[in-house]
Amino acid sequence: MHSDTTQAIGQWIELIRAPNDENTQEGFRQIYRSHHPYQGELIFSPACNSECAHCIYPPNYAKYNRSLSVAQWRLIVRKLIDELEIRTFVYGGRTVTRQGIEFLKILRWLAPDARIGIIDSGISLFRFREQLAELELGWIDVSLDGLERDHDIQRNRDSCFRHGLEAALWLKENAIVPKVNILTCLTTINRGSVIPMIQEINTLGFKNFFITPVTVLDGYRPDRNLMVTGAEFTDFIKELQDAIPELDDAWVELNVFSADYMGFIGNNYHSLWDNLTPRQDCLVNESLCGNNDFSIRYYPSSLTGTREFIVNTNGNVIPPHVMAKGDIPKQDLLGNLLEESAKDIVIETLESSRFGFYWREFLVEKRLLKNLLEKYDGLE
Repeated sequence: MHSDTTQAIGQWIELIRAPNDENTQEGFRQIYRSHHPYQGELIFSPACNSECAHCIYPPNYAKYNRSLSVAQWRLIVRKLIDELEIRTFVYGGRTVTRQGIEFLKILRWLAPDARIGIIDSGISLFRFREQLAELELGWIDVSLDGLERDHDIQRNRDSCFRHGLEAALWLKENAIVPKVNILTCLTTINRGSVIPMIQEINTLGFKNFFITPVTVLDGYRPDRNLMVTGAEFTDFIKELQDAIPELDDAWVELNVFSADYMGFIGNNYHSLWDNLTPRQDCLVNESLCGNNDFSIRYYPSSLTGTREFIVNTNGNVIPPHVMAKGDIPKQDLLGNLLEESAKDIVIETLESSRFGFYWREFLVEKRLLKNLLEKYDGLE
């Protein structure tokens, strides 16, 4: 595994393998000095009608996190565009609303060259389907979590698989966006039906599939029992690799954000681990399965701030996972874009105790992956 140390992931590898001392912490800060976020993840709406088992947001999230006006959101994204030069935006939830559509129209006007995408169950956005084309979206991710029974159980809502699939089909058949991606959260609930779902949906003309194993914030959400075991995870990958050659013109990605799962791969699937390649801010294993593309990408949680600028419903900038707390403690907030500049938040986070979240994530990654990187890494 040879790494370019000008890339964030290359520097991260060197620090994971280094002795744990003051130089390591300063080196980790240096990654953040050299690499600023290039994507804005916008949590526009605090409310959601579903209570999905795998969701990191608690059902009462709206109780503690107020909504902003469209005018306030306009001020916020203007700062991301002008100060951080962000040109990729993800409308990440929690639902698509009328105000959300109005905001996306303004965002498109403010940044005509931006890449904008939506993540949704397919249900909330379908009400606004006639307005989606004018947004000139780059993609829409529709969540389908296994076959119908498992999907509906995981999302705690009858018929939501059918409604989500109907929305995805309408988007595809009407060519509303260049890409309609199928997004899946892998859990112990749907472990046995994710691959059959991909096979079935592919026959309907869907080509792009993105799978993410559930991420847990211990003590909060989701339930750790939803995580598949190490053996189950590596078996799932092997079964997926066996199934992909039979798909029609497919692109399949397994995106991992937790060091636990990468430890499973390193301990149980050595040939895959040995062929990981550092690239920008992630470790990648790309292969052809038959005539179809398959990739595994590991994005270390500790580097999230070099990739994403996460804006909560109330204008607070937050690190990943903390939304699981619902009422997010002040010490977990990085700043508020209604009161501060985006650039100042980036700089002040780096030089203050706020940076502790990323450092703690790094220490977890170091504990779980250091020996694996030393054992299998080709760095000299």
